[in-house]
Amino acid sequence: MFTLFRTVIAVCVMAVGTAVAADAPAVTIHYPVDRSVVGNKVNFVLDFATDWSAVPFFQVLAGKREYPVVETSSGRHAMQGIALEPGVNTLTLRLFAYKDAARKKGMELVSTREITIYSDVPVFSGNAIPEGFTVRPFHTRGQEKDCSGCHRMDVEPADLKPVQPADMICYTCHKSIPTGKHIHGPAAVWGCISCHDPDEGPVKYRFADRSPWKITRTTQPVEPLVFLVIVAGHKAEAVEGSAGRAAFSASKAPSVQHVPGSTY
Repeated sequence: MFTLFRTVIAVCVMAVGTAVAADAPAVTIHYPVDRSVVGNKVNFVLDFATDWSAVPFFQVLAGKREYPVVETSSGRHAMQGIALEPGVNTLTLRLFAYKDAARKKGMELVSTREITIYSDVPVFSGNAIPEGFTVRPFHTRGQEKDCSGCHRMDVEPADLKPVQPADMICYTCHKSIPTGKHIHGPAAVWGCISCHDPDEGPVKYRFADRSPWKITRTTQPVEPLVFLVIVAGHKAEAVEGSAGRAAFSASKAPSVQHVPGSTY
């Protein structure tokens, strides 16, 4: 009798503790991998081979922060630029189905899944990665094969100095990077390949040294970046390097443009 009672309790706990429906669709989180180490932002990518007809909507949560619901019929299967707190973070994937599948009306939660990742930001964490977490970079040769059906994965000469951001190989999946009040110079003009080496292996786009504070070389010669600083009521002036940045900071409402043809 006691054994039967204990079994009934266990079944009840399982029923209450799960949020997965019996016919919930199978979805693989392609990236990030559970218990992996990432940076201060991460792209949340679902397996492209998913049967999207069974998953018309999904949503990603980072802790308590909820990101917009994505309708998969739009062709999107990722959420870009998930902001993380330094240290351990919990990411939650919510899958939704139509309440009325025949008329494609309404939306109901059918499944949730959680993964735990570690945001390694040396300034805050001191690089003290907890036991059980492993660095799992996205851009390995093997993983990129899964993306090549829809994305261009090989760097071309034009990517060194793109005419417009949308032409750059990184733009499609990383368009949220050059945002904010202070932007890293090369990133502001999509000069990513100046420092991130596409020929590094087995992980692409890494510096010569893993730590950004210990960089000893770049993949391209670096020359001063020329800015055109335009301030209301003043003559336009081309200013190089740190002087250009200082002029930008001192201006109350400047317009700053990268001069075409300049190098970085």
